[in-house]
Amino acid sequence: MSQIDRLYPLCALAMAAPQVDRLANTGMVPYDEFALLIQSTLTLSAETTLDIYGGDIEGLRPGSKILREMLGRSGNRKYPDVIRYFISLAQVERQLNQRPGVKHASRPS
Repeated sequence: MSQIDRLYPLCALAMAAPQVDRLANTGMVPYDEFALLIQSTLTLSAETTLDIYGGDIEGLRPGSKILREMLGRSGNRKYPDVIRYFISLAQVERQLNQRPGVKHASRPS
């Protein structure tokens, strides 16, 4: 997997973390970002990593922006809850990858 192919899921994760925060605080999320994230979880086979996220890098731009801001100087003060969600989501993903039976059970036969 190339470096850029590793960046796409990281941007998607960075895009999901503020959505979790917004959903927890307001009960609403932006539809276009939500739709892209849900669709990416339902995409079981894709030719490229970018195809998982709709095939257009523009859809991941909000995640790229928030990732840069979180990693910036004041990111931990500006986004403490979002960073906490980001880390938690990454841990869940890591745990799911360590349990191949869960991945296979979630895929249709």
